[in-house]
Amino acid sequence: MQEEIDRRLVIERELKAKNDRLLEAEQTAKLGYGEWDIIRKSVTLSDMSYHILDIPLGTILTHQMLMEQVHPADLRFVEDSIRKNLKAKEFQQFYFRIITKEMMLKHVLVKGEITRNAIGEPISIRGTMQDVTELRRHMQKVEQQNKKLKKIAWVQSHRMRAPVATILGMAEL
Repeated sequence: MQEEIDRRLVIERELKAKNDRLLEAEQTAKLGYGEWDIIRKSVTLSDMSYHILDIPLGTILTHQMLMEQVHPADLRFVEDSIRKNLKAKEFQQFYFRIITKEMMLKHVLVKGEITRNAIGEPISIRGTMQDVTELRRHMQKVEQQNKKLKKIAWVQSHRMRAPVATILGMAEL
């Protein structure tokens, strides 16, 4: 009996260690998960999802409450994406912006999986939510640098090269 107790204690410690590592990975990746029960009209989220959305832990959520956090310019896009995903066979990930209660703008990536009943109607969506704000900012910086480089290349090829081409043409004459 003591061996069984010791074995279970070891397994429990290992599970706790693995759970702690998973929670740390969630925080590092800024990755949360959740489920929207379409039938019961309820939403359950992980602690990290609450943190991403800047909502107090344990707040009882509805789909409508989550939609109120979506940036007004993205609201129609998010509604259309959800509607399309509910009809599609596979969930298509999508990005959108949210505004937190602290008035911070965040970019969010949502990936999911739809559960359907026997006749194919959607009954729930389970998925992940990732705060990709930093990644989007870096992408915007890269895009700005690319625009600058294209402008420099255009100047080099048109404004600088034209006089040189003229001089070379005259030198040949």
